[in-house]
Amino acid sequence: SMAFSAPSPSIRIAALRQACEDQRDIAVEVKKQGIEKSPHIAERYWLARSLAYTRVPAAYAMLLALADDPVPIVVCQALWALGERKDQDAVPEIINRINTSSHWYIQMYGYRALRTLGWVQPGHEQAHKQQTGRSGKSGGPDQPFSESALQGVPVQSERLRAATLDCGQDYYHEHLRRSGAGDQP
Repeated sequence: SMAFSAPSPSIRIAALRQACEDQRDIAVEVKKQGIEKSPHIAERYWLARSLAYTRVPAAYAMLLALADDPVPIVVCQALWALGERKDQDAVPEIINRINTSSHWYIQMYGYRALRTLGWVQPGHEQAHKQQTGRSGKSGGPDQPFSESALQGVPVQSERLRAATLDCGQDYYHEHLRRSGAGDQP
C-alpha cells in the first residue's frame, strides 16, 4: 500500500490501524519504509500490533527492536505481538524483558505473552501435576493470576509485586466477564 510511504504520519498510522483490524501481513512493506524507527509513538505502537499477523522473519527482528523501545506502551504491544505469533524462540527474549524492566506494566504484558505461548515456570510443572493429578499448563486465562506466577522472576519492590498482581487479577476478571464465565456464582 502506498499509504505506508505517505509523508503524513497520520495517513501512515491510519494505514497501520487498518492493517491491524484486517489482520493483514504488512511486514515486508513496512520494513522497506523503516517505520520501526519512526519518531512517532503511535506509529511504532500500531506497527508493533500489526506484526502479530505475520510469519516473515524480518518481523521478529522488528518486534525485538520495538520490545526495547523507550516508550512502555510500544514495548507492551511488541510483547503482546511476540506472544500472538506463537513463536517459542520468543520465550527467552520475553523473560529477559521482564527481568530488565522496572515498569510493572511491561512485566505484566510479558507474563501474559508467556502464558499465550504456554510457558510454565521451571519447577512448576511437577507441583502442578501433584495439585491437579494431571499434567497441564498453569497460569492460563482460565486460572487466576496469582503469587506463584511471579516466583523465580525478580520483582523490584513489594509495591510493584502488589500492583502486578492487582493488574493481573483485573485482567483475569475482565477475561471471565468477556467470556461470560463470570456470570456464574
